[in-house]
Amino acid sequence: MKKIIFSALAALAFVGVSSCSSDDNSTPTTTEPNKVIKNIEKIDVVVYEDGDKEEDKTFNLSYAEDGKLTSIEYIERDEDGSIFENSKGDIAYGSNKKVEKITTPKEVILIKDLLLYQNSAYKYGKVLKYDNKKNPSEILVYNEKMEEYVIRITYDDKPFYGFHTLRAAGVIDLLDGVELNLASPSVPAELKMAKELLPNNNPIAYTYTNKDGIVLDDLKITYSYDESNYPTKTILKGTRQMDFYDYVDGKYVSNWTPFDIEVVTTYTYSK
Repeated sequence: MKKIIFSALAALAFVGVSSCSSDDNSTPTTTEPNKVIKNIEKIDVVVYEDGDKEEDKTFNLSYAEDGKLTSIEYIERDEDGSIFENSKGDIAYGSNKKVEKITTPKEVILIKDLLLYQNSAYKYGKVLKYDNKKNPSEILVYNEKMEEYVIRITYDDKPFYGFHTLRAAGVIDLLDGVELNLASPSVPAELKMAKELLPNNNPIAYTYTNKDGIVLDDLKITYSYDESNYPTKTILKGTRQMDFYDYVDGKYVSNWTPFDIEVVTTYTYSK
């Protein structure tokens, strides 16, 4: 159950553990959650590569009268706007008001849709550094060949917009219950990851760099905020490189080819 919760929503996530190093020697000061409570009700995501639309999808989140998240609907559209994927997941709560069971839509909500446009070809390893506001600023990841890459992230000073949505889904309560000793085998890997990755602020830039120092992703994020400091729209722009190997003189050599990427995301919140 905890694994499903993480994959369905907590990949919004990120909170630091004290065993990791910081970017500087200044005293960490975290940003408190937004005092105005708004839960995400709808997310529209459109992805462009070299100017061509590649993805168009919507997430609808439903809540009960008491504010708890009850379901997540996923919709993906074809190039002509017609729907070719529509699935829904539901959340059930026990008598103690804790999450008891959750079923997920076929396409789960991931970091790339809600926070960063993360390259899903990579697998999370560990947080290497946190900034002075306890946001993960360097993250070690691996590709399918287990080669190491490093994500470097910078943040603005606004409170993380997904905090109250995660609380409505029961994720924050789960993370609060995780023991400080994250090395304990009793703590599920998905919760360890969520505990380590939950940010306090919103990312404004990130890069993926391989072991040779080649920057594969170089992306900037701009936000349009409402009067309560919740983003209503984000635009991610930058370049991504892919290695299309060439066969030269009897061997394969790297041919890094860049392309432009843009992700436009709009958010609607429940009142």
